[in-house]
Amino acid sequence: MRRYIQLLAFLLSLSLVLLLAGCGGSRQTIRYDLDGPVDSLDPQFTQEEDAWLILANTMEGLFRRGEEGKLEPGLAESYTLSEDGLVYTFTLREGLTWSVYENEAGEEVTLPLTASDFVFAFRRMMDPSGGSAYGGDYRVIQGAAAIQAGSQPVETLGVEAVDDRTLVIRLEEPSEFFLDSLANPAAAPCNEQFFEETRGRYGMDRSTILSCGPMMVSSWDNTSRISLVPNPQYHSPQTVTMDLAALYIGRDRVQMMLDGATDCGPVTAENLQTMVDAGFLCQGYDDTVWGLVFNQRREELADQRIRSALQGAVDKSQLAGLPGVGFALTDGVVPLTALVGDQSYRDLAGAALQWVYNPTAARELLYQALDDLGLEESPTLVLIVPQDSPAAEAAPYLQQMWQSALSLGVDVERLEAEEFAQRLQGGEYDLALTTLSTKSPTAEGTLEAYHSQSGRNVCGYQSGEYDRLLDQARFAAQVEEAASAYARAEDLLLSEVVVCPIYQQTSYFAVARSVEGLIVSPHYNQILFYRATREG
Repeated sequence: MRRYIQLLAFLLSLSLVLLLAGCGGSRQTIRYDLDGPVDSLDPQFTQEEDAWLILANTMEGLFRRGEEGKLEPGLAESYTLSEDGLVYTFTLREGLTWSVYENEAGEEVTLPLTASDFVFAFRRMMDPSGGSAYGGDYRVIQGAAAIQAGSQPVETLGVEAVDDRTLVIRLEEPSEFFLDSLANPAAAPCNEQFFEETRGRYGMDRSTILSCGPMMVSSWDNTSRISLVPNPQYHSPQTVTMDLAALYIGRDRVQMMLDGATDCGPVTAENLQTMVDAGFLCQGYDDTVWGLVFNQRREELADQRIRSALQGAVDKSQLAGLPGVGFALTDGVVPLTALVGDQSYRDLAGAALQWVYNPTAARELLYQALDDLGLEESPTLVLIVPQDSPAAEAAPYLQQMWQSALSLGVDVERLEAEEFAQRLQGGEYDLALTTLSTKSPTAEGTLEAYHSQSGRNVCGYQSGEYDRLLDQARFAAQVEEAASAYARAEDLLLSEVVVCPIYQQTSYFAVARSVEGLIVSPHYNQILFYRATREG
């Protein structure tokens, strides 16, 4: 114990020295700029992308992800699967412990990490009173659906600790997705004793979190920096090459990179050439789709014929190249990086439906719909766009095509990002040019936004058939079955003109040439700092 405590103290003091020195001059230090403050590091509940980035380095589940998102053994050294594919038996590594912490009496404590910690984590995730967003991802576990519906107690969940090193998980039906889901931060363990000691503040600050991964949080200041250092209790310390990951908050990321004060980070297409000229290595990822959404809470836009008319009047080929570098025309709602299981969604689903440009038919459809609605003239609509996005360059061209083909007046409002988001979420718009996808590793991450009960359903789309298809995909046992259901759901969005995809946007990630071994996985919003080294 004393040996571990001394090592921890040394690492913490080392991090302070490095930070005071501006983090320069150490080949074992990496510097990164977060998008903003991190409110929670509770693996079962946080939905912040930056939090998941930190958790990928500080927490570990039964499995972990390595290069290209491939599964690797995590806290489990092995597992067996029953012949019917329903019962997984995991054997944990021997001698696992949590990182050292100080209890209320000022004593330094090292808790053993056991199978019971996984049982507690899954139960708190499934507890309907907690409201975790991730319970649905594990509904294939025996009893999960009934527990979330409130008809069974959490103790009936099919997750059992046979002994300290043996964990059994029983499923309702076989699933090709299950092992992959165990590498997500939400499936990380949680120690009940420590959780109770935090008195409802678990994961809220440095004193209320434990680490079971390769690194741990040594400082957490949401006004300036979060620092990660090696976790002396980690089961495979030889894999950790970083002495310090300094994650800054509130700085200009691009300027810091150009000044040599940041080693890596996402960059926009506008800054791509600048980063290349500065010597950074840049990789692109097609992970965002832009397009039109229609507020179906407005009577006219609830009529599919009017939405179809608006779509049919647009010659999408005339919009090519307007935003510039990093934007290409697309037909699909789901971005190209999205996966189903560990396979490409687009490869499994095939090409998305294409819309047909036919201004004559669009005009006839519009007037037929207006006549049926008892409207003597076309309504005046407003298109909102985020003024800071290059995609907004398409707005005046859309406006002109609607006026020319439909004699339809559409005003354009360019809004600051915050106001745009508020108007969109509040339903205070007619049309919006916005992102249709989320930077999610899965097809479901994008398609869930159009579910009738989704809090992200800004267009007010209500379809029992669409909801059924999503549920079918979520409970599918085979990857191909899930992909087929997701593809039919995407086709429904396109055929009913719920959204109109226009651009596939490429995101870029830049890494200084002095950095080696950094693992970046856009599919999982994951950057593994602990395996990297930095020269100079």
